[in-house]
Amino acid sequence: MTNKLPQGWVECEFESVIDVRDGTHDSPKYYETGYPLVTSKCLKNGNIDLSIASLISENDYHKINERSKVSIGDVLFAMIGTIGNPVLIQDEPSFAIKNVALFRKSNAVIPEFLKYYLESSNVLSVMQLQSKGSTQKFVGLGYLRKFNFLLPPLNEQKRIVEKIEEEFGKIDEGIEKLKLAQEQIKQYRQSVLKSAFDGKLYKTTEWEEKNITNICELKSGNTIDKSLEKENGEIPYVKVGDMNIPDNIEEIITSSRFVNLCDIKEDSLIPTGAIIFPKRGGAIATNKKRKVIKPIIIDLNTMAIIPKGNILSELLYYFMIKLDLSKISNGGAVPQINHYSFENIKINLPTINEQKQIVKEIEKRFEVADEVERVITENLDKAEQLKQSILKKAFEGRLVPQDPTDQPASELLAKIQAERSKNV
Repeated sequence: MTNKLPQGWVECEFESVIDVRDGTHDSPKYYETGYPLVTSKCLKNGNIDLSIASLISENDYHKINERSKVSIGDVLFAMIGTIGNPVLIQDEPSFAIKNVALFRKSNAVIPEFLKYYLESSNVLSVMQLQSKGSTQKFVGLGYLRKFNFLLPPLNEQKRIVEKIEEEFGKIDEGIEKLKLAQEQIKQYRQSVLKSAFDGKLYKTTEWEEKNITNICELKSGNTIDKSLEKENGEIPYVKVGDMNIPDNIEEIITSSRFVNLCDIKEDSLIPTGAIIFPKRGGAIATNKKRKVIKPIIIDLNTMAIIPKGNILSELLYYFMIKLDLSKISNGGAVPQINHYSFENIKINLPTINEQKQIVKEIEKRFEVADEVERVITENLDKAEQLKQSILKKAFEGRLVPQDPTDQPASELLAKIQAERSKNV
């Protein structure tokens, strides 16, 4: 991995200094109550999201933990999908693991040092390049055990961790300010929209209050026979997940599936000018709205609102952006939006000419907000790059000075190997 090691460091394999294990390879039965089974997808941003973990029986929990019990000071690492996302265990865990590597706490490696090492883009880029699988990438337990590890003296590890956390603390302060600015931009946009529909951006005539259902048509999607779905075709078949495609952030440009016009009823088409949004389940809370710029069809979990003659599509889009979908859903265990959800939604409607002017005023302000947001995003990216630069220096031995009085890592490694030989 390196041509010249810093003073006192040693190059070895993970298994030389750390007990590396993985979770169960079985697929235990899931229940409505029980112990969480943490998989790779549960590891996010240095934390474990137990809300998306499946639940297993107490018997399976204990069975899995006979082999791979997680303890405080261990580091978990996603072996499949988005490889990485290391998590340092700091509280007593009560879960089992699957498709997750377990780096057990070692006397030779400070846990925080190991976590930062596994977060380094230099390490992750090698793993991702050498990972296997076509549809879903993965790294095996044997690969992780044999992976190159640069081990500094224990005291130097402490100094490196202290310096990383000092530098990261400064960067994180800046990140928090940038994220606050992002939230303020969102609030600004909502303030612009409120002013627009209150008549404070542009108003020259009296506006007429209209019920949204009187000037728009609401249309739910349909289920299409699976055999009609194609990878390419004339008409995009848009599902809620397709709203997340990068090209579809504001307008529906493409889709994961298509159909041919001859295979569907013409009245199932959603016309240009409509706005689509999720109508069922947790996706409602995401508040996604997308413009339809060419005819599409949508699935049962999606709804369209289609402007009639008295309202511009562009103005309707901004009205929908202002609307919180969660507040009009039925609030059930599985939230749903129906046609009647819009019965009490009203809009103050100006003339078409005024609508055009209001849209211009909104777009003018949103362009400024977009530019500010672009700069914020660039600076957030730079902050993450700066963190990686710090980690790179750390694991090249350039972040803190070496101390010739530190016990060399080679002695530490020899001690571990001697202890292991006694236990054989």
